[in-house]
Formats: sequence, structure tokens, C-alpha cells
Amino acid sequence: MVGIVIVAHSNKLAEGVRDLAQQMVQGKAAIAIAAGTDDPANPLGTDASKIFQAIDSVYSDDGVVVLMDLGSAILSAETALDFFPDHQKENIYLCEAPLVEGVLSAAVQATGGGNIESVTEEARNALNAKTSQLGIDTTLKDAEQEVHGPADSTQEIVLPVRNKLGLHARPAAQFVSTASKFKAEIFVKNLSKNTDFVNAKSINQIITLGVRHGHQIMIAAAGSDASDAILSLNKLIDSNFNEEENASILTPLSQKDKGVRESKQNRNVLEGIPVSSGIAIGNAFIYRPVIPDVQEYGITDIEIEITRFRNALDEVKKDIETLQRETKKSMDAYDASIFESHLLYLNDPALVDHTRDIITEQLINAEAAWETALKEMINSYKSIGDQIVRDREVDLIDIGSQVMSKLTGKPRTHPDPDEPSILIAQELNPSETAQLNPEKILALCAEKGNKTSHSAIVARSFGIPAVFGIGERLLEIEETTTLIVDGNEGIVIVEPDNDTLKTYRKHQETDTAAKQKAVTRTLDKAVSVDGTVVGIMANVSYTSDIKYALEHGAEGVGLFRTEFLHMNRTTLPSEEDQYKVYKEAADLLGNRPLTIRTVDIGGDKPVPYLNIIKEPNPYLGWRGLRYCLDQIDVFKTQLRAILRAAYDRNVLLMFPMVTTVREMRAASAIINEVKQELSQDGYTFNDTIKIGAMIETPSAVMMAHRLINEVDFFSIGSNDLTQYVLAADRTNSKVATLGDPFDPAVLKMIHDTIVVAHNAGKRIGLCGEMAGDRLALPLLLGFGLDEFSMSPKLISEWKEALRSISAIKAKELAREALQCIAADDVKHLCSEFLKDI
Repeated sequence: MVGIVIVAHSNKLAEGVRDLAQQMVQGKAAIAIAAGTDDPANPLGTDASKIFQAIDSVYSDDGVVVLMDLGSAILSAETALDFFPDHQKENIYLCEAPLVEGVLSAAVQATGGGNIESVTEEARNALNAKTSQLGIDTTLKDAEQEVHGPADSTQEIVLPVRNKLGLHARPAAQFVSTASKFKAEIFVKNLSKNTDFVNAKSINQIITLGVRHGHQIMIAAAGSDASDAILSLNKLIDSNFNEEENASILTPLSQKDKGVRESKQNRNVLEGIPVSSGIAIGNAFIYRPVIPDVQEYGITDIEIEITRFRNALDEVKKDIETLQRETKKSMDAYDASIFESHLLYLNDPALVDHTRDIITEQLINAEAAWETALKEMINSYKSIGDQIVRDREVDLIDIGSQVMSKLTGKPRTHPDPDEPSILIAQELNPSETAQLNPEKILALCAEKGNKTSHSAIVARSFGIPAVFGIGERLLEIEETTTLIVDGNEGIVIVEPDNDTLKTYRKHQETDTAAKQKAVTRTLDKAVSVDGTVVGIMANVSYTSDIKYALEHGAEGVGLFRTEFLHMNRTTLPSEEDQYKVYKEAADLLGNRPLTIRTVDIGGDKPVPYLNIIKEPNPYLGWRGLRYCLDQIDVFKTQLRAILRAAYDRNVLLMFPMVTTVREMRAASAIINEVKQELSQDGYTFNDTIKIGAMIETPSAVMMAHRLINEVDFFSIGSNDLTQYVLAADRTNSKVATLGDPFDPAVLKMIHDTIVVAHNAGKRIGLCGEMAGDRLALPLLLGFGLDEFSMSPKLISEWKEALRSISAIKAKELAREALQCIAADDVKHLCSEFLKDI
């Protein structure tokens, strides 16, 4: 029989629904509940571990249908689902049906012998009887006709959204930016949630669609450039919005991550969500921002009022652009990009045009009109049962207050304690967090917020300990109260006793000493405990990342991604455009190496304006070096720029996705042609530039003994190599877990390639995610890898970990790992190895 699980914030509600359903089917249904918390003071909430246990208790091969009330119940259920093995996940359905009616209908269908599909469908249709009896017409309006106009002028496409968090702020911002480049009217709807069409050029409306990983969306466009618009948005979505593999994702929720419950053992301990690690001890500073009182009044001159509004928007844009430039000094470019979505709010027709319409139609002042439009948009965010979408409400409030400050002439308040303190607030917005003085703010504590909030991203980038989602009791704390904030465990201790203070001061000293040791030695060479030296490089996408990388101990750039020069624009970058960027990057590094990878487009990195035809399997299609060899003009333009920038500088050239010796020889021949052309044109260039090949395919590994004769160095791209060796698409959630770089098959490929390079007397590096994985460090060291290239933020602590490892013992570990038959066995070996250092 199909099992049924009820997930609700209230245990009493869940029990009542279960009892009613069992009464209808004479107690024959298999129903379990997961509702409420174990804390009498805060009984309402959901818990992923309870949901897991409930599902497990009614699980059978017939399947389980899970029905939820709203909000965190959905996220907790999704998290619980991740705890099951894949073969069980396939039999567990999270159903969007209304809770009470859905459970009743599902129970009847299940006890009648229905299969999982029929039980789920019956639950989904549970409201039909009620709406019919009440005579309510539920027929949806013809959205297509309303937004498209004549059918023959409309082009449509249906696409799956595959990036891990769906259309959260940054992907939504890219979507809107891309759509806004075209004159066509463009609309989009979430087919998975059966929404109406919304304006694709409105970030607010896009976010309200609640598009999550795996949802299907339909894009419709009408106009002279509709085809180009559809193609560009298609490419953007196929690229997973260019999100890096370590892009922020929801992590499994522990008891603390449900936020907001106090410890039963200690009434002065508040528990929340650990969003930024570290320990701080200090006095509380309560931040209560002053919200200006907006007075509505009538106007007579519409143009003057709209000009006031437009000027306020322009001033805020300048402020945000300045803030973004400043934050890039202490954050990497990817994290600092959270403010790009803020700029889009200021151009959003659903917000800006609506404000102008209110001014024009109601003849009221800009402050009142802006407040009205803002409240309407915020309410639309609140109505969505999706935590990630609702997190963006904070961003919207942030933008709203900045504009209101300009309109009213009243400056915004900022947290500015007289002495170093622990900041207590109801909620912190990104711009406030980004402008905090780290010397005055020891830690952050907020009643609301979570790990995915943009304020949390900023806190982590600044290294400020932070605990969010603590709940209302946090605001009962009085000014100057002594606090301990443990950002590692997600707790706040109020008025700790002397023994607790002593214990945490010791923890703090140990924690601080370890970090300071890593920081103070971050510019030192990366050397193992027994003297083996390796190169530690950074992976970067922008020149603005290089200063950040050097400050964190990078000895150069092992991967400079050039495809980002080709994105977010409508035409190819010229030779001069590229030359300036490469020259700037090399000059920032001084004598340190800059390894430039030629453009790697196609696959997961399409470029809309190049009109690359959509392929059934782009990862096995026209991408990397094979694209460049077919597009000689594009290839030569980039090679000319690189060779010119490399003159009298430490620049290396690297080709992506090399699969055959013939490809490598063809690329080398083109380089020679370019050198001749540059000489004829009178340019200075590097005639002896070192050339490398990325080893990302099994064929390249098998032919490595021949390829090494064509190049000066190898760099292993472990991300692609893993997915090709194991035939597991890393963007496909159903098989992504199979693509484990610790799999012995992948390890043997890496090991054998390193051996080939060393036998030829040439260096070899690795620039995939595996390079920065601490668990893989002793393994790769044992294989003899010469160079590790990773995200800059990982470098300091990675170097410090290396200093505790013996290269000789690492070689013993590597030999043992190659005898394993499964990735889990390898990971266990590595974990045990690291415990002993």
C-alpha cells in the first residue's frame, strides 16, 4: 500500500488531519506524521530528521506520498528526501496538494489499492469537489492570448531549470539582463507550478514564479528579434547561469538549522543557524534602524515628481556601484555580484514603472507612490512558499530604504557602536552588512535570516562570526549584556558564567591562533612536513579577482577563464579588448605565472550571440578546442591578444578539452601562423610562450604519452574528467552523485597522467574542484602532483593543512587508495589519514 506522510508546523493540526483520514478509511491507511518541534516554548516548526523517520516508517516499494502545509515544511521535506538512497527517492513523491483535502483523498485512493501515481493525482484534484459544489469557476484565463498577441507572431520554448537553487537572485538577474537586451516582448511562466505568464524583463516577477531546480518553464517571445531572444535565453539556461560548482546551495538542516529554539539544558543558550564560522566574546549592541515616516500628499506637477523619483534612483545606482567596487576589495567577484541584482531592481518595470503610474494616476508624491509599489511587491514575495524567494524580500527592502532615504533627504542609519561589540538585529540587509566596520563589529546575531541570504554571504566573505534565525528571544537581550557567539555551532550564550567564559576564551584563542597562523604564513611556500614543495595557484575569472588571490597566498594563476570576456555582451570582444585584459592580469601578477585558458565555450558555457546550434548532448559536442579549430577567426583573434600580452611577461597558454594528438598539432600550427602574422604586422610578442593541454577526457589520458611530446605542461580538469570517465553528467541530479572524483577509475586516470608527465620531465597541475578539497590533498600529494589551482578563498587554510602532512606517508596512502574498489573506501582512507596528523 502507498504510504502517506503529513508534514505540518503544528503537531495538533497533523494529528487532527490524520485522525480524520483514518476515520474515513476505518484505520486502514498507512499514515505517519512529522509535525512541530520538541521545544514547549516554540512548538511550531518542521524538522527534516522527523520527516525522514516518518517516511521511513511507512515506506514500501509501493511508494510514499508526502503532503506539506507551507514554507519551511517544503524545504525540510526536500532536505529529508536527500537522506534516502536513490532507489528509494524514486518512490517518494512530494505532493503540492492542499494538506487537509489532499490527505483525505490520498488515503481513500491508497486504501483502495491505487498506485503512487493515482494516489498523487487524486490528492492534487482534491479541491475539485469543493469548488464544484460552491460553483466556483477555476478555469484559468488564456494567458498566452493575453500576453502573446496573435499566435503566428509568437515563438515559444519549454526548458528545464537545472542549477541547484533555481532562479534565485543572481540567476534571475542574468535572466532579466539577457531578456532586456531585446526589443521583443518576452514572457515566462513556471509550468511545474502552473503559474500565469509574467514579464521576463522584471526581476520581481521572475522571482515570484518560484522556479526551483528541476522545474520546467515556458518562454514566449513576440517581435522582430524574438528568435534571437529565445536563443539567448535558451543558451543562458543551458549554461546553468554560469554558476560555479561551489555556488551556494541549501545544506541539510540539523536541529540548529531549524533556527529558533533555546537549549533545554541551558536556558541562557539561544540556538540558530551557523552562517559564518568563528567565536566572539563581547557586549551586545542592539541595532534598531530608524524607518522614516512617509507622509502622503497631493501634487500638481507630475513631471517634477517623476524627475525627483528618477534622480533618487540614479543616486542609489551610483551608491550601489561604489559599494560593489569597494566590496570587491575584500570579496571575490562572484560573491560581490550579489549587488548586480540590486541594480536590476532599480530598472525593474514592475516596480519602477508601477511607481510612475501611481504618481501619474493618483497625483501623489513620489515617496508615497514608491512605498505603495514596494509594499505590493513585498506582499507578492511573502505569498510564495519558497524560502529562497522570500530571502530576496530582504534585498528588496534594502533597495526600498535606500531610495526612500534619497527621496526624503533623511540619511539611513548604520550600526556604529562606540566600542567593539556584538551586533544584535532583527534582520540585516546586504548593504548594511557590507558597510560594517570589522574593527567595531565582533559578530552578527539576527532574529531572522539563513545561510542562503546575501547578508550571510557578505559575513562569510568578511570573516565575521554570525548566527542568524535565532528567533524573537534574541531581541529581549539588553544593551551591553555579555555574550558569546559561536558561529561554528550556531549558538549564542547570554551572560555566561566564569567557567563558560574561560572555556570559550580558550576555544577562541585556539581558533584565532590557527587562523592567524594560516594567514601569517599564507605568503610562505606550500611545503609538506617533510619538505616537499608544491605550487599553489588560483582559479580566477576576472582581473579583479587577482589582488584577492595574491592576498590569500596564491603564487600565481593556474587557470584564467577567458569565456567570461565573451559573455554578457552582444558581440565578440576585439583583439584590443582582450589584449588589455590579459596585459592587466599579467601586470598585476608581476613575475608570477598567469596561465590563460583559451575560450572554452559550448557545453555548459554557451555564448548567445555566437548562435551555436543547440545539441542533444553539448558535453559531447562542439566545445572547447574543437570549437576554436572550426572558428579560426575567433581563435586567431584571441591568440594574437594572448601572444602580445605575453611579451616580456610570465604568461602561459593552455588549451581546453584536448582529445587527440591531431587537435593539439592543429592548434600549434595555428599558433605559428599567428606568430608570423604578428611579426608581419610589426607587433612585439612572446615567441617562446609555454603551451599546455588540459587533460579532461579519457582519450587524452590514454594518449598522454604522445600528447606530452606536443606541449610544455599538463593541467588536469578533474570536473570534466570525472564526468567523462564515469559517464555521469554533473548537471543531472539523478546521476550527479555517481560522478565522484574519488572513484578509483578517476584516480587511476589522474595517477597515470601524472606519471606520464614526470617521465617526460614536465610539470603537471590540477585545476578542478578536487584541487581545493582538503580530503583529496594527501591523495594528490601522494600521486606527486606538482601544482594545485583552486578558489582563492581556500588557499590559506589549504596551505596550513599541507604543512602537517608527510609526503612520504601520503605516497603510502595513494598506493593503498589505488587498490580500493569504491569512492567511499577511498574517502574513508583519506579521512582516517587526516585524523592522525
